[in-house]
Amino acid sequence: MAVHIGDVSTYAHASCSRAQALKVVEEASEVFSAVEVLAAVTNEPSARGGLSKVEAVDLYRAHVIEEAADVITALCGLLESMGVRNMQPHMEACKLYNESLGRDMV
Repeated sequence: MAVHIGDVSTYAHASCSRAQALKVVEEASEVFSAVEVLAAVTNEPSARGGLSKVEAVDLYRAHVIEEAADVITALCGLLESMGVRNMQPHMEACKLYNESLGRDMV
């Protein structure tokens, strides 16, 4: 199993800087917070805010995905600022490394 991301548009003025790296961390923190909310909604016995439970879960799931897209965009901006245009070989190396540690990669 794999997640296909495809080409990612980056900010016009991204840089390899502390500020750009911090942006990645901030966006990742927002993913974490969104996942916590999704988990809470998923574990609640009833609906939230006038929505059915299914509607609420779908809404907060979509929010996690939107926040993940923000992380990917910020990270790709950092990579692009360093001249990286193709992550495939780096992703393959990462996969092989994780497999060497005994992690199941699909």
